[in-house]
Amino acid sequence: MQNISTREIAEAGLMTAIMVILALGASYIPLVGTLISFLFPVPLVILSLHHSLRTGIMALIVSAIILILFTEPLYGIGFSVSFGTVGLIFGYMLKKGKASNSTILLGALGFLCGIVLIAFLSFIIMGINTFDMYFKIYEESLPTVMDIYKRLGLSGEQLEMLNKNWQEVMNLIKQALPSMLIVGSIIISSANYWIAHNILKRIKIDIPPISISDLRFPPVTILGFFLSFTLTAIGMNNPKSFSYQLGINLQVIFNVLFLLAGLLVINFWLSRWGLPKFARIILFILIIFQPIFSMIATWLGVFDTIFKLRKTEENI
Repeated sequence: MQNISTREIAEAGLMTAIMVILALGASYIPLVGTLISFLFPVPLVILSLHHSLRTGIMALIVSAIILILFTEPLYGIGFSVSFGTVGLIFGYMLKKGKASNSTILLGALGFLCGIVLIAFLSFIIMGINTFDMYFKIYEESLPTVMDIYKRLGLSGEQLEMLNKNWQEVMNLIKQALPSMLIVGSIIISSANYWIAHNILKRIKIDIPPISISDLRFPPVTILGFFLSFTLTAIGMNNPKSFSYQLGINLQVIFNVLFLLAGLLVINFWLSRWGLPKFARIILFILIIFQPIFSMIATWLGVFDTIFKLRKTEENI
């Protein structure tokens, strides 16, 4: 059995304390807590790089036990498993010298597995379907939201239209939940990696930055994009059919992929034209949240995959 140095014990204790503080802050501080949660994997990355994966695992176990004692058990387990797994995977992959993109994807898989595990434990131990519970909370909040809009002066017809749109969105979310979990896991893993990279850079720990500027999806992904629309059309008359459910989920995944590709095309040309980075970020936010612009960017990504509208050094 390997001896554990005093320095390793001291650093593990410090990082464990930091993780507990971060997790408690994420639990008790409204709004800001969500941002704090993205810092949780950083101490585990530091421990894994400075010492070993074993040290990171032990620190995570201790912090999880403390969280269980001071918060709800499911929260302590869920938070530690989801964000903790991301930190351990990052540390392991980076110590092995793996590329940032593969590290992020594996981290996303770890986060997704953590979410599924917690949902499973919630159902087995407490008989609670986590996803149904969240949907129920949103549905119960609808009358309050409608009342606010009514006080703001919206007409009955406008309120009815808002209610109808809300119901359609909720039905879409329920149908596309698997793909949304996948996409969400990748986004969360990417955000965790970006934060870890910027923090570690300040304490002189170099890890590879996120590199997607040269990313281009192989042309075969176009087939998956059109397949998603075909499957959805086949099952249009029966939204509960396997064809429709699969088509909707594939649409979410491929739309996000090609939206990313489209944004990379836009970024490529805007950077060549000298538009400042801050202005590009504002423009990307506008594109993402405006349906018509995001649709244009998605099809731009499709055309880039086929016709190579920008020069890249590598494909995936």
